[in-house]
Amino acid sequence: MLVVTRHAVSKSLLAVATCVIVAGCLGDAERGNLLDPLSGNYDEFGAVAGTVSTFYAPFEGISGVRVSLTSLSDGGERAGVTGASGRFSITDVPAGPYQISTDRPGYASVVDTVSVEIGRLVELSLPINGIPVAEITTIHTENLNRWFPQDPLFQLVVEAFISDPDGLGDVDDVRFSAPSLGYSDTLRVVVGEPGVYRRIFANNELPVPAQELLGRPLQVEASDNQGAQGMSASVQIVRILASFPQAVSPTVPDVEGPNPNLIWRLFDLPFSFTHRVDIAFVPVPGQEIPLARYSEIAPTDTTFTIPDALQQGSYSWTVSAVDIFGNLSRSRPLAFDVAPASLRP
Repeated sequence: MLVVTRHAVSKSLLAVATCVIVAGCLGDAERGNLLDPLSGNYDEFGAVAGTVSTFYAPFEGISGVRVSLTSLSDGGERAGVTGASGRFSITDVPAGPYQISTDRPGYASVVDTVSVEIGRLVELSLPINGIPVAEITTIHTENLNRWFPQDPLFQLVVEAFISDPDGLGDVDDVRFSAPSLGYSDTLRVVVGEPGVYRRIFANNELPVPAQELLGRPLQVEASDNQGAQGMSASVQIVRILASFPQAVSPTVPDVEGPNPNLIWRLFDLPFSFTHRVDIAFVPVPGQEIPLARYSEIAPTDTTFTIPDALQQGSYSWTVSAVDIFGNLSRSRPLAFDVAPASLRP
């Protein structure tokens, strides 16, 4: 049997009374904790902020990048856009796991995951890789008549200009391609011309005979060190000039003055074209050093006087027909000498 003494009951009542009095004097306990749901400062969201920068040092901020948060729980999306310094801020983000991604034309997207907690700011650094840009500046055919071998030499000339937001040092590979043929091959850097890549393809370097390339979509693609690829717009070869102009004089054993008059046969084509004259210096037989080029000569002209005085020595020259697309056919080369005045006939 439980026995309670009067003394014990009195002590219990006193303790209860004391607690009530103290509570009444102090009031409710302060609730300033952001994580306390009963606090006036309670925040049921988190936030994500950070900087989007270039992929390589000095990691400069990139403006205009859309940064998206997609909830992995319910698919909801929130987004922000970077300012001039590359900073972004996304507030009022419910707690949970998210996929974060970046989007800006000219840059590869970054995709990652992030966990947001109530009342906490997640600070991120997001370097993004610039995508190379490829532009075909020249693509044309050249049909070159020659003395030996007697078969004409066909060439496809491809030139492209490449740029990259991360600088040309990030460009790893530039290729010319014919997608419908599953073909691609490398273009080469032009020394002294930053961003310019070029190659002259002989007929035997192409996947099909030249005539079969007519009308096919052709492109140039550039890849960077991170594997991002930029593709040029498609272009087409529209024409191969099959007939050739014929150079007449001067030719060996002609000896000319410093401003020789070049003569060729009247040449006709069923479309618009102009003539082009090329002069090469020949220091020793078999070696030619390009010296001068004169373009936009009227299609009805059959003569051209070299305006720049030539020094004593041996030279070769050709005349070409060039259409509005840059396709050309070239005569066989002729040779002549420029001698001192005392030795001229």
